[in-house]
Amino acid sequence: MDRFDCNLDALADKAGRGEPLAQVHFREEVEPQLQRIVRYTLKRGVGTSTLDRRILAEARRLRHAGWYEDSEELAGQIARNLCRQVLNRLPARRAPQPLFETICS
Repeated sequence: MDRFDCNLDALADKAGRGEPLAQVHFREEVEPQLQRIVRYTLKRGVGTSTLDRRILAEARRLRHAGWYEDSEELAGQIARNLCRQVLNRLPARRAPQPLFETICS
């Protein structure tokens, strides 16, 4: 596992515990990457993976609502929505307890 993966895992752990700053940093790391994936998927217009199909479904939903004409704006909104879904699905983790408390509890 490289350093980026470790940092992202650590951010995900903290974000899952509800730390607001970690959630912001997680979003800052993940959203730009998601936006690249979204742009590529929208350009291809084909959903071969679960993520592709979710992106295309979200694009249809937003376009149907008539909110997004600009493709870059659409890609950004989809990436924000997906990132929010990821954050909402992070397991709520308790802060690590000291070993002594775990043994004696």
